Amino acid sequence: ISAMLKGLDRPCVPITDAGREELVSRVLTAVQAQRTLASSRVHIHEASPRGGRHLRFIDLSSIAALFVVGAALLWPTVSAMRQRALQVAGASRMGSVGSAVGQYALDHNAALPMASASLAGRTWWNVGKPEESNSANLFTLRRTGYASLEQLASPGNAKAQGLALPPDAWDWPDLECVSYSYQNQFATQRRCMNDRAVGFIILADKSPVALRAWRGELVVYADETSPNFAGRGQNVLHSDGQVVWLQTPSTASGDDLWLPASIERGMKAAQRKGQAQSQAQG
Repeated sequence: ISAMLKGLDRPCVPITDAGREELVSRVLTAVQAQRTLASSRVHIHEASPRGGRHLRFIDLSSIAALFVVGAALLWPTVSAMRQRALQVAGASRMGSVGSAVGQYALDHNAALPMASASLAGRTWWNVGKPEESNSANLFTLRRTGYASLEQLASPGNAKAQGLALPPDAWDWPDLECVSYSYQNQFATQRRCMNDRAVGFIILADKSPVALRAWRGELVVYADETSPNFAGRGQNVLHSDGQVVWLQTPSTASGDDLWLPASIERGMKAAQRKGQAQSQAQG
């Protein structure tokens, strides 16, 4: 500022006293305006006092905008990769359970794992009571040493991760900790590994219908998929050891994974009746 003012004493053209004062006022006003503008900016200085570089707020805004745009472009891809990885991990875990079921069947005359008499017609969803819990039948694999607790925990079930139970436990503490829907042993006719219906389903990811019923919800959705994978679908294990991913609860034969045969027949009959009424009205 001092150098600028000294230059006024050596003007290139003649200048009056009034003009000199006006020019000084304009220069000082411009300098003050620049100082005010500079003080309103955000500066980030280097830690070293020798460093002269800094970032302005507008520079930070540009960098942040680049990150936001990049995240928006990459997030769907990353999310899809994570979902696919979880699905593959779930299939692998279920496959290991299938191996344990197969070994159990070899040692028990082709029978599927059972914890109690599992009489037909009994309540089968009271987890913690072996005589009323179908999950206790599957838990037999852990209790008898054919599978670990970690093997019986789906990667998609957060409630089952890191669960610690005593060696003499007969069942999981509650239904939320159960990762799989097991072939119901509370039936008049139980499947076995040498069943002629080769490839029948032994295991599927957790049933949303049973979970809603256990929570006391009055409405269930027959077309809902497993909560293990946030409603995207579920893995199913066949008796031949094959693990298949299904995006709906309907199997290749048209059966519903979650509903008993009697309820399925009733729903189909009601659907046919409704269609007939609609056609008659039309």
